[in-house]
Amino acid sequence: MTSPQRDRVAATLACKRADQLPLGELYVEDGLVAALAGQPPGQPVTPATRAKVLEALHFDAIAAYPSWRGHPLLGVHLADPSPGRDAGTLHPHTGTELGLPDPARLDWSPVRAARATSPFYVLAMLPGPFGELAYGLGMERFLLLCWREPAEAQRLGDAMVDYGLELARLALANGAQGLVVGEDIAWEGGLLLRASLYRSLFLPALEREVSGLRALGAPVVFHSDGDVRALLDDLVGTGIDALHGCATASEVAPSSLAARTKRRLCLWGSLDLAAFAVSEEVLTARVDEVFSAAPAWPGYIFGTSAGILDASLSVTAVRTAFDRAHAISAAGGLTRPQ
Repeated sequence: MTSPQRDRVAATLACKRADQLPLGELYVEDGLVAALAGQPPGQPVTPATRAKVLEALHFDAIAAYPSWRGHPLLGVHLADPSPGRDAGTLHPHTGTELGLPDPARLDWSPVRAARATSPFYVLAMLPGPFGELAYGLGMERFLLLCWREPAEAQRLGDAMVDYGLELARLALANGAQGLVVGEDIAWEGGLLLRASLYRSLFLPALEREVSGLRALGAPVVFHSDGDVRALLDDLVGTGIDALHGCATASEVAPSSLAARTKRRLCLWGSLDLAAFAVSEEVLTARVDEVFSAAPAWPGYIFGTSAGILDASLSVTAVRTAFDRAHAISAAGGLTRPQ
């Protein structure tokens, strides 16, 4: 089943002209969805309620997540030491070592529901070779491993890519249309790992992952927080279709990336979460600034640089930002630099 939203995002990810620029986020917490819906605290958020709320925010793209132990699998829960875990829920090859849940044992109904109950373009999130290991094993411990035992770090990165490819096949089989590699290789001050070391240890694995994902027939989005400019050419070279994040605070806003990517890459994000804590007038101005700096070709999706709207955000501010973004998009956008 197609829809204007799905057609719009599919065209934009391919850097083709759509009827208007799309809007979207990678995750909206249940607490914020409930608040936007006016639900009493503690009442479960149904897929239908979520779809209705996100439609009211004018979303075109969302990410959907399988459930594990009753919670959305936003990360892969590395090395979970919970006592009494059913060994049958672990991945047969990496479960014992890293504590990864078996993709075949996940509850994929939330992904199917997102596709069936909404008009949105649905993406699935996958681990890359670096980011989930760094978070799951502990940043300091993993960075030390990269320095002291690079072959072991590389082996673990390869294992994560194999796992991500397995997740991707099941995600697409359950209704996802696009794939997001959540890698988080940087912070505002630059890369978490020296560029030469990332190229040596993890770039070959990332190239293999992107190649494998593209072979499945789905667009590939790469997400990272922070300033990725030192590896931007490498990321483009892997064959990704889009870069998510583009944080203005890290000087990787779309306006500064457009020339370097030679208009071959869709850019998604840029609005800082801090913008939701300012006055309505300032927030509206910041949304305008994001669109003013957006690429002057059909390859931009509006959203936050983090990709996550959490329950602490002001309902009024969230509505203001996305109402303004939708009005700009529907009107054909603001005048943008060529």
